[in-house]
Amino acid sequence: MSLRIKFILSLFFIILVGWIDVFYFGTEHVNNYSVALRQAMHLITLGCIFLIGKFHWRHYPEKWIISIWNSVYFIFVILYLLSTGLYFTRPNLLPTLYFEKLIFLRTIFSGPLPFITVYVFSLFYRPKRN
Repeated sequence: MSLRIKFILSLFFIILVGWIDVFYFGTEHVNNYSVALRQAMHLITLGCIFLIGKFHWRHYPEKWIISIWNSVYFIFVILYLLSTGLYFTRPNLLPTLYFEKLIFLRTIFSGPLPFITVYVFSLFYRPKRN
């Protein structure tokens, strides 16, 4: 499969998964689900987007692109898990502004922006041909 087709398919699936997350668990149907279920679905969405990106970058020749994708998502998911755990166990420990910023970051990571950013990095740093 060519890189362009793989990119378009990966981008399509990331947008689809992100849209499902935002539409069903982020805005319109917030009152239909419990807080714990919505948080779990947000984590599943982040995991799906990570796996779609990992599928796209797995045969890329520059390994540092793969490490950027893996490390950025891994750090964010760990931060999100710790913060969600603190929210459920000690809701008044962290300020409300922290959770608002975390929701903003989760919204960014649940969409195509990180994938497109890594793709743009990969376009600028192509290996030189002899």
